[in-house]
Amino acid sequence: MKGIHTIVTLAGGLLVAMAGTAPAQDAQALKEECQSQREATHGEPPESVAFQDALALCKDALAANPDDAEIKALVSFGLLHQGDLEAAIPLATEAAEAGNASGQMILGTLYANGEGVAQDYAEAFRLFHLAAEQGEATAQANLGLMYRDGLGVERDFALARELAEKSAFSENAKGLNVLGMLYIDGHGVDPDHERALLYFEKAAAQGDRDPYHNLGVIYLYGRGVEQDIPAALKWIERAIEAGNAEAHNTLGFMYLEGLGVEQDLDKSLSHLNQAVEGGSAEGHNTLGSLHLEGIGVERDLDRAVTLIRWAAENGSARGQNSLATIYLLGNGVERDAERAFYWTQKSAEAGAPEGQNTLGVMYLQGWGVESDIYTAVQLIQRASQGGSVRAQYNLGRLYENGIGLPLDQKQALEWYRRAAEQGHEEAAASVSRLESKL
Repeated sequence: MKGIHTIVTLAGGLLVAMAGTAPAQDAQALKEECQSQREATHGEPPESVAFQDALALCKDALAANPDDAEIKALVSFGLLHQGDLEAAIPLATEAAEAGNASGQMILGTLYANGEGVAQDYAEAFRLFHLAAEQGEATAQANLGLMYRDGLGVERDFALARELAEKSAFSENAKGLNVLGMLYIDGHGVDPDHERALLYFEKAAAQGDRDPYHNLGVIYLYGRGVEQDIPAALKWIERAIEAGNAEAHNTLGFMYLEGLGVEQDLDKSLSHLNQAVEGGSAEGHNTLGSLHLEGIGVERDLDRAVTLIRWAAENGSARGQNSLATIYLLGNGVERDAERAFYWTQKSAEAGAPEGQNTLGVMYLQGWGVESDIYTAVQLIQRASQGGSVRAQYNLGRLYENGIGLPLDQKQALEWYRRAAEQGHEEAAASVSRLESKL
């Protein structure tokens, strides 16, 4: 899936074709039975007998109610599970144009993910908004994701939270998952990893597959739980089986760094390429960064810029910071401080610590923006608290030299130590130098 992971996951088949007829007087009864069976078989694999029985009922219901927008949406949903986009899109379009919320949600998903239609975030946003106004809980969750990532709309964490909470109040698995994502990253809320874990587990218990990757990341880094690599791998592999491209990126990164697994560059590249093919924004950034540095692949600046630009334009805060750095240094492009400022500001606004650090340095140096020491210090402090190793080193330098902060060698040493503990070589040298003086 590309872009946001929503209700439509292409896994199996609901309807093969519209066949059969039914007496007119049975039309309403067939529709009601189709709806009932659709709810009863939620989460069932397409090859199951129960799913196929529901399938047959809905075929008859559509034949008996050829102008019914709700049944058109149900059939479209099933065709998408079959992978028949050509047949699904006209039905979803007709349902959406008739004002059916499910049809609007399904068609919005196709535009958001660029499946069978040209990717169009503005159109996806419009359709999700129409469906959300009718109380369609999955559309509310998808709209929240668009506000979170700034896709087709200005990023707004407060609105993202409001929409996710509305959706989660209906016990909608997608809404629970989005709300968990906001709490894990502290977007529009105070970070709360235990609460995020609860939301992810509730969503997964409903059979929703989107939380699988998020659960894997929680166990991988020990957020709200004890670090558990076997549990992380279990969830990440389940996410990959469910078609989650971001999970390929995470596993690729694990093999790249030897994080909980034996380091294996070939396996890393295999997963990263699959992440890119699946439309993972983070996968584009990770693979682009390898091409930028020539790690495991031939150094290719054009390929790097193409991949990283795609990541940035598709909502990756890391990709936005990477693209800003490319413009700052002129790697594969002409140096452009104004473009660098634009992209790093987007990254910082998304809450990315590395983006906040880069933006802080730009304010400090006056690159692409008027120099502002106060703003620079605030950004670097925020990035340091968020775990940016570079920011922690930079904060140490600010304290050591009394730039925008009181001259304080002990504070400088403390921040150098934090950065050195995470492998920052210059910070380690600064620790040795200051310890010999104090």
